[in-house]
Formats: sequence, C-alpha cells, structure tokens
Amino acid sequence: MATSKDFLLKITKLNGENYRDWAFNMRLYLESMDLFGHADGSVENPAEDASELVREAFRSASKKAWTYICLAVEPEQQIHVRDTSTAKEAWDALKNQFARVSISQVVRLRQQYYSCRFKSGENMLDHINRIKSLHDQLREMGVQYDDKELAMTLLASLPENYNPLITALDAVGEDKLTFEKVKGMLLNDADRVSVTKKEDAYNVHRPYHRKGFKPKENKNEHDNQSSFRGTCHSCKKRGHYARDCPQRKNNNSPNFNKGKGSINCAEGESCDQKDVDEIALITTGNENQSGWIIDSGATQHMTYERDNLSEYIEFKRPCKVNLGDDRVILAYGKGTYRLSTDLNGYSQKIALKNVLYLPELKRNLLSVQAMSKLGATVVFKEDECRISKDSRLIGIGTVHEKLYMLKVIPEEYVNVTKKNNPNMELWHCRFGHLGMDNISKLINENMVEGMSSAKDADMSDVCEACVQGKQHRTPYPKKSSTKPTELFETVHSDVCGPMNVKSFGKSQYFVTFIDEYSRYTEVYFLKSKDEVLEKFKQYVNQAEQSGKRVKNLRSDNGGEYCSKAFDDYLKAKGIIHQTTVPHCPEQNGIAERMNRTLVEAARSMMFHAGMPKEFWAEAVHTAAYVHNRSPTSPLKEVTPYERMIGQKPDVSNLRVFGCIAFKHIPDATRKKLDKKSSKCVFVGYPEGTKGYKLYDLEKKSFVRSRDIIFQERTFHDFKSKENVEFYHKNEGDLDDSVVGAIINPNDRGEEIIYDDDVE
Repeated sequence: MATSKDFLLKITKLNGENYRDWAFNMRLYLESMDLFGHADGSVENPAEDASELVREAFRSASKKAWTYICLAVEPEQQIHVRDTSTAKEAWDALKNQFARVSISQVVRLRQQYYSCRFKSGENMLDHINRIKSLHDQLREMGVQYDDKELAMTLLASLPENYNPLITALDAVGEDKLTFEKVKGMLLNDADRVSVTKKEDAYNVHRPYHRKGFKPKENKNEHDNQSSFRGTCHSCKKRGHYARDCPQRKNNNSPNFNKGKGSINCAEGESCDQKDVDEIALITTGNENQSGWIIDSGATQHMTYERDNLSEYIEFKRPCKVNLGDDRVILAYGKGTYRLSTDLNGYSQKIALKNVLYLPELKRNLLSVQAMSKLGATVVFKEDECRISKDSRLIGIGTVHEKLYMLKVIPEEYVNVTKKNNPNMELWHCRFGHLGMDNISKLINENMVEGMSSAKDADMSDVCEACVQGKQHRTPYPKKSSTKPTELFETVHSDVCGPMNVKSFGKSQYFVTFIDEYSRYTEVYFLKSKDEVLEKFKQYVNQAEQSGKRVKNLRSDNGGEYCSKAFDDYLKAKGIIHQTTVPHCPEQNGIAERMNRTLVEAARSMMFHAGMPKEFWAEAVHTAAYVHNRSPTSPLKEVTPYERMIGQKPDVSNLRVFGCIAFKHIPDATRKKLDKKSSKCVFVGYPEGTKGYKLYDLEKKSFVRSRDIIFQERTFHDFKSKENVEFYHKNEGDLDDSVVGAIINPNDRGEEIIYDDDVE
C-alpha cells in the first residue's frame, strides 16, 4: 500500500521554472497530511497556558511540514530555505523567490496570451487548455481578466475559416457570452468535422430528425405500376414509371433494372442502392416549388429540374430514395446545377456538382454535408443561414415556412447583376466620378475596406459625364496660414444656391460644414437661407455628442451668417466667428471649393445616368457621402471618414448613382400571383438606416429598401414620352437630410444586411 512518503516522491521537485505547478501539488500533499496550515500560517502557535503536550504536537507537525517542503526542492534551490526553521518561513521564502511578479514577466505572459493562435491539425481541446492556462497564470499575477475576456481571446485566436462560427455567436449576445459556451461550440464543431471526414456512405436523411430503416431490395419494381398516375420523365406520358417505359424497352435497354454499381457511377454504369433515410417535407404538395431548401442532414444535392442540369450522366439503374410517408422515388441521374445566389445586392455564381435528378421531388435540396466536404462552412442562426468558402460569403438562406431557403437571383437578372471584381471604370462611377488617380490610391494604399482589387480598365477615353460636369475648373488657393490640430477646431461653411430647379423636398439651397482637420463634410438642404442657423445648431449638437466642441467658424459675410441671432448663438457657445474680407471669397476657399466639388460631382452623376434636374439634392447628398470616403490632398493615406471616425470606411455597399434597382416586395404586402419586385432607380444612401434610397418608378415615390438587385450599367430613360410625369407623388423633406456620420451609429462601415423593407 502506498504511503504518504510515496506520494511526496512523485511530486516533481521545485527547480525554479515550475513553481506554479509545484506549489499546487505541494499544497495538495500538505493538505492531505493536515499540515498546510503550518505553511500558510493559518494554524496559530499554542496559547501561553497550553499544555506541554499540545505544544509538542504543534512543534512536531510544524517540523514535518518544514521537512516535506525542503525535501521537495532541488538541491541547487535549497539555498533559499537553509536559513529557515519553520514551514511558514520556508513556504514564504520560496514564494517570494519564485512567485514574484515583475513587469517583464507580466508583459511576456501577456504577449503569449494574445499571440496564441490555433494551428492547422492541432487538437482543439489542447489549444483551449493552453489559452486557459495562460489566463490563469495572469490572474495569479494580479492581472484581472473576466470570463468574457477569456472567451473573446479564445475566439480571436481562431483562423479565418472559423469566422462563420464566430458570426453565429452574434445570436447569443455579448452579455451572455461565456468561456464555457464558446468552448462547447468549438469542441462540438471539432467533433462534427471529425465525423464528416469519416463518413463515406451515401445517406440522405431528414433535417432535425432521423429515422432508422432497412434498405429495400430492388425486386418487385413492377408491382405498383397499375396504381401510378404520374408522368413518365422519359416519354412524358402518364400512367407508368420511366423504368417501365415501353420506349426504353424498345431502345435495347433490357438491363435497366439489373446490375450493381456505385452512387458515383460513370456514364453507362448503374447506381448502387445505398442505405437511404427519409427526406422530410420536400415532396409534399401538388406543385413544384422554386428555390432550394438548405438541409443539414442530406449528404447530396437533389433537384427535380432536369433542364437546369449540365454535364448530365444518366444512371442505367435508378437509385431508390425512401420518403417520410414510406413512398419511394427514384434518382435517374446526376449533373451540375449552376445558379447565382443573391448576397443582398451582389450575385455570386456557384456550380453544384453531382446533383441527383429526382423528377418526383417538389423542392430542390441543398446538402450541408456536401458543401462541408468541399470546404464550405454553413452557419445557422435563428432567422438566417450563411454559407462561406475560403472566408468569402457565397450564399445566404432565410427562413420561409420554417425552412431555410437559399436566396437565388431569378434567371432574367443573373446576367446583369455581376458584382465580382468590378473594374476601375465601375468604381469611378460608384465614387461619383472621382478621379482615376484617387481611385488607384484607394486601392493601392488600402485606404478603405470592401473594395476588391479592381482590374485596370482602359480609361484613356475621356469620361463624357466628367467633361459635362467638371470642365474648366478654376483653382483656388490651396492652404490657409494655420492648420488645426484636432477635430472641430475650425469649421468652414458656405451656402450654395439658389438652384434653378427645386428639389423634391422643395429645397433651393444647400449649406456645407467642413471640419478642416478631417475634411469631413456634412450637407444640409434649405428651402431658404434663413434656415442656416437652425442647421448649424444641429451640426454643433452632433459635434458635442462626440465629446468635442466647435471652436472657430469660418464663413463669408453673407447675411445668413451675420444676423444678430447668429451672432448671439456664437457668443453663447463661445465660438469665434472668422469672416472673409469683402470681395475676397478666396479666404473661405475650403468651403467654396467643397461646394463646387459637390456640384460638379452631382452634375456628372446626373448626366451619366440621364437624371432630371429635380434629383439634384439626392445627387449632392450622394456626392458628399462618397467624398467622405475618398482621398483628399490635405490628408495623407487616410480618408476624411477615417480621420473623423477612427476606422477605415467599408465601401462595399457603393453603387452607381441613378442605376436601375429591383426592390424586393415583401410577402406580407403582395398576393400570391403578384410580382416579387418593383423597378426603381438608386438615388442614394439614407442616414440612420442600413440600406439604400430608391425612387420607385411605378409608385412615383421615394422608398428605402435593404433587399435589392442592382443593374449598375443600366439606366432609366426619363426623357421618353411615357416617362414624362416622373414627379414624386408624396413631396416632402426626404432630401432635407444630413450627410455625415460623426455620431451616427449606423454608419460605421458595417456590412449591410438586408431583410424587410423600410419605407
């Protein structure tokens, strides 16, 4: 029988590098001997009036504890305990020597903690334990990390292919995020990947519920012929299965129902009857229904649409598939199904390989396992499903009738919604006809997010819209004598107008406020110049919400800036008003130049799209939006947005102003046979809402929508006779909005996620 001394011998001796583990094991040993109180001092010396027997017992126990501690230390480290005489003295001496927390130790451990990365092929549990160990060591050193910080660090240590899983945690909520929850998800995912790699059997089954069965032999295949009332997929006549088709028998196919093969058979071979489970809900109903169900159980894609399969291989012997109601349908072949998924405004072409053809199906079935075997990641959330490959989104599913349905672009729109790798010319249009040198600068200097590496287009030809909108520009002085050093230290302002045409919101002017430090520009639309003070108050309120204050306002001597009310407001706010010398507008060059830039950009965009002049406010609004995300000469390597907000802007949502856009009509607002989209014109980016501002050509009104298919090279003909009356029916102040997001939480370069329309 093992003695206590045997356990002591099993403890690795303290060598100067293993104090943390040694102290824990030594404490366990001393606790088992009821001696640790002598080491940490929790057992006090006997009272003065205690008996000699009690005193002797105390001395004996203390000596034992001291002896055990000293024996558990390597000889070269015993120098630290030689001058001690009690267990507490020895314990404290070793703790002071090896558990001292230095700045260099904490820094080194923190570097290890935050740089820890999951390596390909590494066991997930080992990786999690390594991060947990570093976390515990830091806590022992006095660094306070809570459980949420540990969970976040674990997620940050994962490679990019785990991004879909991390996205799925958004449904959990940050307040409910725990280390154990993240650990459980990662270990479950590791188990799933391990099982998926081992699965070879062809196995189609019901999502969320699996039911055992025995495979049916392909024997009495003619028994149900007389009761079948469906249509033969071969001759298109009713009353018999394709396997019993007389035309097939006459075509020298006597072995149609014979032989064995493989599910991955080549042309001329047969399909082996593998174990096939139930498929749920996909054969119910009397009519075929479009769309693809995303099935977490099926191991192979299936379709009823033979005409959409290319590279089709027909099985000599069909493969049986058992349904949930004990019926059997047959797979007659396989092929490649090409489709374009709808990525909320983008289109992504994908090719599904080895798709089984089952003409009696009522729904197409997208197999999650088949996608996973190709390296794709499928993440289900409460109301959405996302499919990614190589960290790139390739498919989105939404819930319909309690099923996840893949969003697919209708065939008639596929050819006009290509958004993969748009070229320089298209980005030139999206950025409001920004100069090509600045477009190149955005890409080459990585100044924005969401802008794919554009292929160089031949831009040697002059852009006609730019000529019409920007020709004969007159230069202004480049710089003022002093430069601000912080946000809102100096704000420049100028009023532009009146325009010769009123906007849809009845505006005739616009006023700009430009922060000189960031060159971030905000635009307000005015019905009259008397509104300038009101708009400036709004601007100041927004600036103050960011923790800053406007210190100087620079403008011309216009009456809108020099009224008594304006002067009283500036004095109350402590804002210094710097006005230009009469007849010297150049002193307000920043604002003058900005207004001219916006007008020229708006003119170019409207000319390019063939837009009526009544859309000038929407065009100016858009011009300011893209300006804040574009390079500007006073700033080096950053955009006004980044200087103001503190992060790179995401420009993946930019579209060509004035292009055709098809807005999805929600199911709740249309009847079953009504069209599913309405034709609109894209006219800008609404503030406070994720999505786009559109002009509905049928309703003659402005709408805001998040679910759109764009045709960026197609524009509406407003000049044709049938389109003369395009005016907005519900005229209001839709264009009297501010461009800018210094405080706006919805404009942080976030990915646009579309769901229901917002009108």
